[in-house]
Amino acid sequence: MAQYISRFFLSLLAIVLLAAGADASALTIFDSQIWSANEAHTVGEDIAITSAGSLTIEPGVSVATTTDTSSSGYDLLAVEFLSQGQMTISGQQDNPVIVGPLALTDPKPIIRNMPGGVLSASWLVISGSLILDSGSTFIVNPTQLAAKVQSGNVFLAGELVLQGVSATEPGASYVLVSPQTGNPVSGTFAGLPEGARFEAGGVYWLITYQGGAYGTDVIVTREGMQTLALAPDPLNMPTNSAAEMTVSLGNPAAAGGEVVSLTVSGVQLTVPGIVTVPAGSTSASFSVVSGSAAGSGTVTATTGTISKSAVVNIAAPTIQLPCGERTKDAVNAAMSYAQESRAVKRSCKTAGNACDEALADLAVAFAILSTAHVNVVTDCGGGGQ
Repeated sequence: MAQYISRFFLSLLAIVLLAAGADASALTIFDSQIWSANEAHTVGEDIAITSAGSLTIEPGVSVATTTDTSSSGYDLLAVEFLSQGQMTISGQQDNPVIVGPLALTDPKPIIRNMPGGVLSASWLVISGSLILDSGSTFIVNPTQLAAKVQSGNVFLAGELVLQGVSATEPGASYVLVSPQTGNPVSGTFAGLPEGARFEAGGVYWLITYQGGAYGTDVIVTREGMQTLALAPDPLNMPTNSAAEMTVSLGNPAAAGGEVVSLTVSGVQLTVPGIVTVPAGSTSASFSVVSGSAAGSGTVTATTGTISKSAVVNIAAPTIQLPCGERTKDAVNAAMSYAQESRAVKRSCKTAGNACDEALADLAVAFAILSTAHVNVVTDCGGGGQ
């Protein structure tokens, strides 16, 4: 506990010194500076980037650090990059930005993105620590490794922003930060605990801080494209009644739930304006209410740019006769069929193939009669009431 309290007060002191401009012996950047591609820099003092300043480090730049001669910042021995402004590290896979101690005896450098600071990084290879404070912003293109931490620690608390997601593939995973020593990452990005699902660039992602060979890589995985379905399709219902439909998503809803808007067309139907799929769920149900008119209509669900429609068929309710009348009708129909059957068979004794059509009609009539009989038995149990 004492360690964390001490660290807190050192952090607070450093922020005060930076804000007051009291870090006199450190190099303070108030404007825009660029370290051009493939330059070599040896740094022996802290570099403080003010809220109005920016430092851009281009591909291939190497930064060798010694013991901090300014004795400032959070760590009085290590060289620290303390940014409250904009810091852009734009390394490339075949030409990374390399930051590390000049000699094995020199303290490992620290890159610290402080509250209000914005760090954009790609292909930073650092033999030292990377610290992203709460209130800072870390901008990453998922297709580019942001930081490979050869040795040192990683502390995460700031906001993660993904850019360039149009170049990513559904279902693919991307490493953002890769500690090489097996040291676990401390903390998480703001609002993104282990396994969190979040939206960036119009698509959904999952994040883990336990990936890679050491179980310490920070990895984001793009989910497959969201899909939408409505069921049942079609929905058959009588007039002046209510029924239930279900909207289903291909991917679970993100934090806060996924709002799906509902509209209708065609025959008179009433549905709620929206239905919300709860966070982590893939479906939600809603009521459909029909009017007094029979006919067909549609219900359309929309989320983002995805829409799905289902047909609703509305019919006037069938008036069902009492079982006694239905049984009586079935018996009369059977008797009529028997009479017609005998007549057809008598006339066909001498007609030969000329009776084929009459016999076919008789078979259809028998099928209809059988269906009606089954319905009466099913509904009325064979009795007349």
